[in-house]
Amino acid sequence: MKNFLMLFILTFAISCTKDDEGKSALYIGSYSLSCNGHSWNGNVINISLIDYPDTLRGISLLRANPDNASISEALSFKNIILKPGIYPIDTMLYNSPDAKLRAFFSTTVDGDARGDYYWSPAQNSENYLVVESYDTTTRELKASFQVFLVTDPSRTKFDPSLPDTLRFTEGKISVKLDQD
Repeated sequence: MKNFLMLFILTFAISCTKDDEGKSALYIGSYSLSCNGHSWNGNVINISLIDYPDTLRGISLLRANPDNASISEALSFKNIILKPGIYPIDTMLYNSPDAKLRAFFSTTVDGDARGDYYWSPAQNSENYLVVESYDTTTRELKASFQVFLVTDPSRTKFDPSLPDTLRFTEGKISVKLDQD
C-alpha cells in the first residue's frame, strides 16, 4: 500500500498544473548533480504525507528522461535528519520500514507503470548525505550528497539501455518545506 501511495504522489506531482509563476505547487526546491559523469538538474518534491520536527521522511529529485518522454526518473531519499552533519546512507532494501537514511532510484513509465529500480547495496563511505544547514524558522534545507546505486537483482530490467550502476556525485539540494 505504501508503494502504491508513493507512486500515486509521484505520478500526481509530475502531471500537476503550474501556478502563475510557472512552478508546480508541489515542488519544494531544486537540485543539481552528476550521474555517471552527466549533469542533471530539476525539481524536488516532498513524497511524505507525514514529516516530523527533526526528520524529513521523504523527498524525490525528479527528471524527465531525455531519450524517452514517457519515462520519468526519481532519485529519492528517506529519513533525512534535519540537523547539520554528515549522515551515512544505509543499505536500501525494498520497502525498508525503519528510520535509517536511505536512497533509491526508480523510473515510471507513462505516468503510472513502475519501471526500473536501483538501491544502495551496502553502507560505505561513498554513500552519504551532508546536511549543510537547516533553518527551523523558515524550514529551508541545504544539503549535498553522493551515492552509488545498483539495479535490484530480484527484478527484471525494464529498460536494458540503462546501466547496471548509477553513481551520483556533486549532488546539491535546496528546499523549503511547507509551513504547517
